[in-house]
Amino acid sequence: MSDPSSKGKYARSGYDAVLEVVGGKYKVAILYRMKASVLRFGELRRLLPSATPRMLTKQLRDLDRDGLISRKVFRQVPPRVDYSLTEEGGSARSSARSS
Repeated sequence: MSDPSSKGKYARSGYDAVLEVVGGKYKVAILYRMKASVLRFGELRRLLPSATPRMLTKQLRDLDRDGLISRKVFRQVPPRVDYSLTEEGGSARSSARSS
């Protein structure tokens, strides 16, 4: 039996950590399309037509939880939610672009 405390045969690299955070099917596409602008859910749906609303919502929640995007909810009718890159998300985006 293998040691449960070891995650694998090789040491974990920074690249592995990045893939763990942005490994979702649409996460990289979301970060790329946000650039320096603020986008609403409907705009993201139009930019990513192959993503189902459920999948897009899950990916956005994951990115928000990981601190790569910011989610701002406006209490109005109809409801409005804006998504934007955080400083950390912007640096992750530029790091990926330079690789």
